[in-house]
Amino acid sequence: MPLDVRDIAAAATRSIQQLDMVTQNIAHANTPGFKAVHLAYALKSEPVSETEDPALEYVPYAQTDFSPGTLQRTGGALDVALEGEGFFAVETKQGTAYIRGGSFHVNKNNELVTSTGERVLGSSGPITVDGADVQIGPDGTVSVAQPGPDGTISTNVGQLKVVTFEKPQNLRKQGDNQYVDPGTAGMTVVSDPRIQGQTLEMSNVNAIKEMVNMIELQRSFETYQKIIKTMSDQDRQATTQIGKVV
Repeated sequence: MPLDVRDIAAAATRSIQQLDMVTQNIAHANTPGFKAVHLAYALKSEPVSETEDPALEYVPYAQTDFSPGTLQRTGGALDVALEGEGFFAVETKQGTAYIRGGSFHVNKNNELVTSTGERVLGSSGPITVDGADVQIGPDGTVSVAQPGPDGTISTNVGQLKVVTFEKPQNLRKQGDNQYVDPGTAGMTVVSDPRIQGQTLEMSNVNAIKEMVNMIELQRSFETYQKIIKTMSDQDRQATTQIGKVV
């Protein structure tokens, strides 16, 4: 069956959607904990009538690649990375969100926060520290070293809340690097997380591959534009010829 302009226009739209995601991936190739996104398609089935077969339609959606990024040692005292699956829980203006990037610091209110200012959650809520020497242990325990009568005293002030999801593909993305559970992802709190200190999980974006994808998509879009122009010109010429015959 010959293609018409609508088919080519739909293909051009898909190229634009893919290009948007590739551009986003490239922009976050160096963002700790960032997960690449790709355009995927789900089959949407809608019955035309009770007697007819359903009309098949492919609906595009953004699919997140939750595969782990490489772990890179930074030496930062409050840089942490999860070993294996899981997410850190943080408090945002919209509610609880989940992240992979563990670049933390202490704000002016003595709260443990993310690089973008969200409060990091422990098992009992936001973690508050009162002391200059803050450490995070391999099980997520946050401790503060303070001077005592007989030397330095280490006091536990909380434990990082780490969760896993049975269906991470059901998580909804919030912003560039956060995820929200709509209630269908199957969350489980991890009681004994495995954490590497002074380390960050890097983005799982393959920058070279994404650059190649970007070039190919740009070429595809330009090709679709040329095809649409050619088909439009042919239709216009055909209409003109019919008018002359009449």
